Amino acid sequence: MAARLRIILPVPAKGPSVSSTYPSTDTSPGLDSAPTWADPAEADKFEAAADRYLTGDLDPEAFRRLRLRQGIYGTRQLLDIQMIRTKIPGGALGADALQALADVAEQWSRGWGHLTTRQNVQFHFVRLQDVPTALRRLAEAGLTTREAGGDSVRNVTACPLAGVCRDEVLDVNAAAEAVARHFLRSPLTEHLPRKFKIAASGCPRDCALGVIHDVGIVATEQAGRKGFRLLVGGGLGTSPRTAQELEPLTEPADLLVTAEAVLRVWSRDTPDPTKRARTRLKFLVAKLGIAAFREKVLAERAELRRAPGYQRQVPEDLLPPRTQGTPRPDTEPSPDHSEDPAGYQRWRTGNVVEQKQPGRYAAYVTTPLGDVTAAQFRALAAAAREFGVAWRTTLRQNLVARNLRAGDLPRLYHLLAGAALAVSSVDSAADVVSCPGAETCNLALTASRGAATEVINALRAAGLDHVGPLSINISGCHNSCAQQQLADIGLSGQVRRVGQDEAPGYRIVLGGGISPDGARFGEYVAKAPAKRIPEVIVALVGRFTREHAVGERFGEWVDRVGPETLGAWLEQFDDRRTRQEAPEMYTDWGESKPFEVILGRGECA
Repeated sequence: MAARLRIILPVPAKGPSVSSTYPSTDTSPGLDSAPTWADPAEADKFEAAADRYLTGDLDPEAFRRLRLRQGIYGTRQLLDIQMIRTKIPGGALGADALQALADVAEQWSRGWGHLTTRQNVQFHFVRLQDVPTALRRLAEAGLTTREAGGDSVRNVTACPLAGVCRDEVLDVNAAAEAVARHFLRSPLTEHLPRKFKIAASGCPRDCALGVIHDVGIVATEQAGRKGFRLLVGGGLGTSPRTAQELEPLTEPADLLVTAEAVLRVWSRDTPDPTKRARTRLKFLVAKLGIAAFREKVLAERAELRRAPGYQRQVPEDLLPPRTQGTPRPDTEPSPDHSEDPAGYQRWRTGNVVEQKQPGRYAAYVTTPLGDVTAAQFRALAAAAREFGVAWRTTLRQNLVARNLRAGDLPRLYHLLAGAALAVSSVDSAADVVSCPGAETCNLALTASRGAATEVINALRAAGLDHVGPLSINISGCHNSCAQQQLADIGLSGQVRRVGQDEAPGYRIVLGGGISPDGARFGEYVAKAPAKRIPEVIVALVGRFTREHAVGERFGEWVDRVGPETLGAWLEQFDDRRTRQEAPEMYTDWGESKPFEVILGRGECA
């Protein structure tokens, strides 16, 4: 029997209460077909503020704060060129939402959108004057950009297989949506010290990476009781920390009040909010110690429970999912041999997994570097309508459709192949994650997207693109938008200096990952010029394929061989030639002009 939670939200100290039922699968209302996340009036308010800013009647700093809170970022291009970040709670996208994303990409951006590692969709190169119109189009489909940036509770992420995973303890769709709605537009989150991130996972494998979030919600079962193991104080960046356990089992009825208590304690007790570099929750937890922090949170929770108007949340047994759409045969017909049966079989084997619901399947779509064109968004929308399902974005910049019948799979493959979306590389070496890098970001040092593209091409040329499971994540700076510290092979952009010359380069870390014991951050082993990174990756993946034991994962191989040994071996790629000796090392991938460090004011909070 499927699990569903009925959660009655407690009345916060400020703001209205909300009551809703959130079910467990894509075939009944929930994250995928919930009431709108949008507030259409926000586009009007933003337009009025932008007009005042452009005419000089609104202080640039005040507009910047307003803009970021609405999920609108500046870029390193001209002043009026923006990035729109669409907030996608749990990564859930129905057909109407996908159609809206297609329209924004085509009409106001550069023809495609970018999936992020936090399940959002971003659009770059949008003129400031066009942002309000784009926001209205998103709102028509129930989508919002509110609090996708700035000092706010960011997008609440969840395992993309929540509700259908064969190993999950509890479907966390209800939890993810309840938390997202509780904090969205809440007066409580108006003036936070920094950004605040929450993730929900349905099993101890923690596929949503709760261990590197401010609050990690991990489903658990103890002595026959199901609830959530709450983790606090995780994060990446330049000071990565594994979240620590706040409670071994939080009852579903206590989830929201506990999450709110954590946020209140952090917001109130952060020593000096003006020192932004050390105001994330992880620093407060480290300063106080988990025992003292826990004591404060539990006391705050008790106080909230005594507040007038507080309602106890009531968990409810889950009901069997309702099916939608036209019934289809559960047998899988043979694909038409004129339509690439070998390609279908590769995709079927590598990109399709069985769900816990008998006879149902989830199918992944690999999107190179997280880029999806307007035409591809429309193809995904058409598939959602035809099969009566929704898509979810994943934390590796891909998509997955759930609750497919066996008979749907050949037809879905045909639709995906027609949209150039049937690449069978999910979780393989060629499934590279990359942030936008210096193409648009004010803080990026290197063109990470260009490097990632060349890495994919080099792996395919070497016949190593299907090696896996193996993760390669590339970031254009020391920050962690690409989550490089958690990858088997992680790269972060840096400036290399040879004498007076500056060149693009990368730090290389190996062996990162997530386990039920927490986060394992990749260990630094070497550095190399950007132009030699494809060689580095091919060499590493090639050596792994030759040396690893049967069943041995990349991180285990790194441990056995030794990071120091691998670092010494990679020194052969640390090219120190001058600009005169090797001018090609002083341009970045995708660039023709000499490398130059161009930094603006960071807006990633």
